[in-house]
Amino acid sequence: MIMGEVEKLTVFYDGACPLCEREIAFYRRGRGAEDVSWVDVSGGPEGEVAPGLSRVRARARFHVKRPDGTLLSGGRAFAELWLALPAFRALGVLARPRPVAWILDRAYDLFLKFRPRIQSLARQSRSRKAPGSLGLHHEPASSGGSETLGNPRLGRRRCVKSILSTGLLGATFVRPVAAWAGGGEMLIDDFADDDFISNLGTRWRGVSDEVMGGVSKASVARDLIDGRPCLRLTGDVRLENDGGFIQAALDLERSGGTFDASGYRGLRLVVRGNGEQYSLHLRTPDNVRPWQSYRAHFSAGPEWRTVDLAFEDFTPYRLETPLDRERLKRIGLVAIGRAFSADLAVAGISLYR
Repeated sequence: MIMGEVEKLTVFYDGACPLCEREIAFYRRGRGAEDVSWVDVSGGPEGEVAPGLSRVRARARFHVKRPDGTLLSGGRAFAELWLALPAFRALGVLARPRPVAWILDRAYDLFLKFRPRIQSLARQSRSRKAPGSLGLHHEPASSGGSETLGNPRLGRRRCVKSILSTGLLGATFVRPVAAWAGGGEMLIDDFADDDFISNLGTRWRGVSDEVMGGVSKASVARDLIDGRPCLRLTGDVRLENDGGFIQAALDLERSGGTFDASGYRGLRLVVRGNGEQYSLHLRTPDNVRPWQSYRAHFSAGPEWRTVDLAFEDFTPYRLETPLDRERLKRIGLVAIGRAFSADLAVAGISLYR
C-alpha cells in the first residue's frame, strides 16, 4: 500500500434481498461505516464485480474484499466486517480464530438454507410496515419463558421477530458471543495464521532505524518454537548515525484512527528470548514526533513466560502528556537503546482487564 493512501474494506451485498438490505442498512448507520465501501450487486450486467468474484456468486453468498485484495465469504466475511466497525470490533476479534470462524461459517450456511423463507417473512413484515431493522441491535429480552412455551403461535412469532431483528446468524451466534465478549481478555494476536494479520485486521510490519539514517537491521518472521506459533523479531541493533532500534509494529485501527482500550488494565505478552531486555511502545495522537512514545520494559529469557504490562507502568518518552488509553494508535515490540543482537519471540499479545 502506498504511504498515506487509505484503503477500504469492500462489502458486496444483495440489495434485492429484504433481509440483506435491512442488515446492511443497520451497519451503515454505525460509526466507521464511512471507512467501508458498500457495493450493491443486485443489479447490473453479469460478469465479475471484483477480480475472482462473479455477480452470481456475490448474490448467492455474502462476500467482502480486504484492502489487499483477499476475498472472504460467509461467516469469515461477517467477522471481517465487524472488525471494521467499532461497535462490533470485539465480536470480530472473537470470531477470527479458526474454531470460532468454523462455527460462524456453519451458522451462516444454516442461514442460507432458511433464507428464502425468511425473505418471504421479511417482505410480509415490510408490507405491513412493521417496525424494526435487521442487524445487531436487540429487542428487550422476554421476561417470561412460560408464556412462549404455553402458546406455540406466540413462540413462533417471537422466533421470527428475533430472526428479523438480528438475522438468523445473529440469533444463533452473535447474541451469545456478545454476552460473553464483555469479560476477560481481548486477543490481539496469537500468530496462529502466517499472514501477519492480527485479530484486529491490521498487519504487523518490521521497522528499523534505517528510516532515520541508521544501520540496524530488523527481521520479523513467523516461527514455531516448542510447538507454539509466534512472531519472532531478530536483528542487530547498532548505534551508528544516531540509530539504535528495531521493532515489530502494529496499527490498532485499519483506517489510521484510534482504539479505545479504556476498559482494560494493560497488555499481556507471552514471550521468550535470549535473555535481553525489550520494550513495548505505545503511540497516541499526542505523539507528534517520531521519537515520542509511551514505554514499558520487560525481559525475555530462554523459557516461555507471561508478562503483564499495566497501562500505568508506561512512561512518556520525550513528552509530558500522560498516556490516554482511550486513543491508542499503535503498539511496537522494540529492541532499543544499546548495541546488541536481538532475538525476541512473542506467542501471544492481548488486552487484559
